[in-house]
Amino acid sequence: MRIFEEGVACVSPRQVEGNLDAVRRFASARDGVGHISFAHAICALQSPEVTLEPARRRPQLVWNRYDAAGVSSVLRDLMAVETLDPGCAYTSKERRCSLPGVRDGLRRLRRSFPATFPVFRKAVPFILLAKKDAHAGGSASNRIGFVWLAASPSWADHNCGEHLYHEYIHQCLFLEDMVNTLFDRGQGGIYDQQNRVPGAIRGMPRRYDQAFHSAFVAAGIIEYRSRMLDHNGARTLFPRLWRCLDELVGKRHTLTDNGAKQLDQLVECVFRQADCLGAWGPPAAARP
Repeated sequence: MRIFEEGVACVSPRQVEGNLDAVRRFASARDGVGHISFAHAICALQSPEVTLEPARRRPQLVWNRYDAAGVSSVLRDLMAVETLDPGCAYTSKERRCSLPGVRDGLRRLRRSFPATFPVFRKAVPFILLAKKDAHAGGSASNRIGFVWLAASPSWADHNCGEHLYHEYIHQCLFLEDMVNTLFDRGQGGIYDQQNRVPGAIRGMPRRYDQAFHSAFVAAGIIEYRSRMLDHNGARTLFPRLWRCLDELVGKRHTLTDNGAKQLDQLVECVFRQADCLGAWGPPAAARP
């Protein structure tokens, strides 16, 4: 199945590459410097305290010594905590046990998403690894380019690759919103309680922009699981996704024209995914 990355512009390799380049050019012009990488540009714009240098062929992995790398404040934002628990850093043994899963996840992305992976490496130059009970990781719009991953030796098979792709989709949406805008943040927009929507993953009411993200993530996970030949696992995501899309479409006034276009493309994408997997039953409002 190659529907999601080809049918939804904001996650297509070409569009993401263009957004990365727009951020790079803006930072270069703002600071009066020559050509810089996206990693250096986004750090200059959002995370100037970071002293990390990006790796060449894969994301830079940071397992501990967060203060020395200048990423403590970034990690606090990603983990949504005021202070880092000293126990969140991996011990040497935990790192040895968890690293194979992380490497396997990156290999699976490279092998199964050959068009996306080169862009993934640019969009996610840094992966911060830290433990937090009942959490798999996270991203934040004010810390683009950084992904937090709570890797565990208990993750089986392709779990790490799925988590990485999940967070990559958030990065794509953050970039699209930064460069081309997706949401109406004025009165009656995404912060209005009346515009809350049940999320596509857990089904709990969420702010409109968060539910919007969850719908794209759910469709991305469907694509990922399908490429891993986990078709049953992919089908389990449709019931909540249909409901989420139904309400997102019904409250599309909270979107810019570009946001509405991306949502329309997502709806069409999910219909095509459902057709491929035999997972029908969408609510009326989501029908094209």
